[in-house]
Amino acid sequence: MAKLTARQRLFVAEYLKDLNATRAALRAGYSENSNANRNRLMANEAVRAEIDRVLGQRLERLEITAERVLSAIAEIAFGDVRDVFDEEGALKAPSEWDDRTAASVAGLEINTSAKAKGEVVHVAKIKRADRLRALDMLARHHSLYNDRLEIKGLEALSERLARAKARRAGDGGAEG
Repeated sequence: MAKLTARQRLFVAEYLKDLNATRAALRAGYSENSNANRNRLMANEAVRAEIDRVLGQRLERLEITAERVLSAIAEIAFGDVRDVFDEEGALKAPSEWDDRTAASVAGLEINTSAKAKGEVVHVAKIKRADRLRALDMLARHHSLYNDRLEIKGLEALSERLARAKARRAGDGGAEG
């Protein structure tokens, strides 16, 4: 495999920051006016191989696998907001939540206000993660939707057009 130039190595390093080839090319010192540089760099086999190698290492180091991603989506999709409460209906401390419960909560806001004679009231606002989005992602992954438009009967239409064209060609010869 061809070695990278210093500038190509810089481009790869910059690209890995935000995965934006245009900004990476600019930060690496390539011309601001040319998308050709970006396209050429991204099409360069040595550059692509280095990007893929480093991204692969990153995913491995972070233990990001398809199975783990699907599991995280499932935790959001199937988490139950009731699990943030104990048997008496009091809010559990977040440290007591299991992974599925924690994943299903996108935000927690606790407002504390003082009442008469030292009494304190806590009001919790729990924002749930987007369950429908997570379910949609799982449904698409498992091909539960049919997003393709199927048009049937094109063969018959094609045959009819061919016959009409043949008739027209036959009629045209008789008129001359």
